[in-house]
Parts: sequence; C-alpha cells; structure tokens
Amino acid sequence: MSTQITNAQIVQYESEFQSALQQMGSVLRDTVFTRNGVVGGSVKFPVVGLATSTKNRARHSILTSPNTAHTSATATLDNYEAPEFIDSLDEFITNIDVRSAYLKGIAAVLGRDLDGIVIDAMVASHSASSPSSAAADKALVATMRKLAGTKTWPKNNNDWYWVVTPDVWAKLLTVNEVISRDYGNGESFVNGSIMRLAGFNVIESPQLIDQKVSATVHKTYAYNKSSVGLAIAKDVGVKVNYSAAHNADIVLGEMRAGAVTIQPDGVFEIQVSGL
Repeated sequence: MSTQITNAQIVQYESEFQSALQQMGSVLRDTVFTRNGVVGGSVKFPVVGLATSTKNRARHSILTSPNTAHTSATATLDNYEAPEFIDSLDEFITNIDVRSAYLKGIAAVLGRDLDGIVIDAMVASHSASSPSSAAADKALVATMRKLAGTKTWPKNNNDWYWVVTPDVWAKLLTVNEVISRDYGNGESFVNGSIMRLAGFNVIESPQLIDQKVSATVHKTYAYNKSSVGLAIAKDVGVKVNYSAAHNADIVLGEMRAGAVTIQPDGVFEIQVSGL
C-alpha cells in the first residue's frame, strides 16, 4: 500500500462521505433553529418576550413599550469523532467495498449524534407534559393540538414537529384517520418518513428509545422549530490519513455542536402508552 494520501483520494473520500451523509444523516437538524459557524465553547440564543400592539393610538400621543425583559439560552458545544481504520487487505479477504461501508457507518453515527443533541436539549427543558400517558390515537392528537393552541406560537404553518419512537410511529399507522385517504383529500397523511397530523410534522427517531419510561410507555416531544436552537461550530466532515503503524487508512468523521431549548413553552413532552 502506498504511504501517501493524494488529493484525488481525499476528494473522492469526501465526495463519497457527503453522499452517504445525505442518505444517513440527521433527521432533526432541519426541524430546529440552526446557527452555523459558531466560534467558542458556547453560544447564546436570545429569548425575546412577546410583542404587544396598541389599538387606535391618539394622534401625537407617546408610544409606550411593554419593556419586556430580554434573556438568553446557552448551548454548550461538544466534540464528536468517529474513526475507522481501513486495511486494503480487508477488501481482498471480504470481497466487499469496505471503504463505502465504513463511510456510511461514520455518516450514520454522526447523524444519530446530532439528533441526540437536539433530543437531549428538549429532555432537559420543556413545558409541562400532558396530564398522563395516553394511547396513540386521534384523541391524543387532539390533546396535542389543544396544548399548542394555548401558546402564542404560530399554528398555521409547517414549523410544528412531533418526534416519536419507532413503536409510536408503528402504532400511529394503525389509526384509520392517519392511513386512510378518506381523511386527507384523497391522499394519505403519510408521505415517506414524514407524517402530517393536525398541523404537526411527525418524525420517527430511534434516538428517543433511551428516553422511554417503560416498554409500553414512551416519551415523545412536540415542538415548534423556533423553540430549540442548534449551534454548529464545525459541521459534519471527514478527514483521511495513512497510518504506517496500522498499515491502514484512517477515515475520521468529526463535528462540533450543541443545542438548547430556547423557549420551553414551545416544547411539550407527550407520553404515549399502550405500546
């Protein structure tokens, strides 16, 4: 094996890694407020109070402000690294494309880590959960809609999400109002990996399994996109080097990121039972 990694090889690795990342990356990254290019060990997201309006202000009268206090939510950034050693002899022994498999594996683990960062932020800070665990049915969806309706967050847009475990996702697929075209203007509410329910984009994430209450009661989180902040100092990327000691190429995926709940009023913990 050559002891030199050429630029052409690096470009090829990076191209294949980005392709794998698009297929195996984070499912929650685009569902939260993201700030890229962060410098330092932490970043503050502003928490701005609600604005108020004045009706029919008298001509020439002085405008008044509610003088709402401004606070901030701090996201602490951490480093994540996923290394793999690729021995060229392995490809002859196994007769498979080891490099492609490793690249997909690294992309997948960093994508899961990024989802885990977002979920950990919501677990750490959220508004009051539903009164008790409930079955995954249309009554639960109605309760979620009511919870969101009590808040002043935008409700008639695509910025509300509900991240659920695979078991909850599977349970929802048994609800007739979810899978039947009779309730969706001739179309099913399920479109690939996204399910639309009462204004929520429902997303499945295996990362939530670690947060479950029991085998039959799982925690899920409904949230508005603006309520959770994701800070990325170094985006997911890959390095390639040769290690003479290992007689192998080292492919290292890495990133630096952190997340925080900006507005707990925009994050709801929903416990789903009967799984």
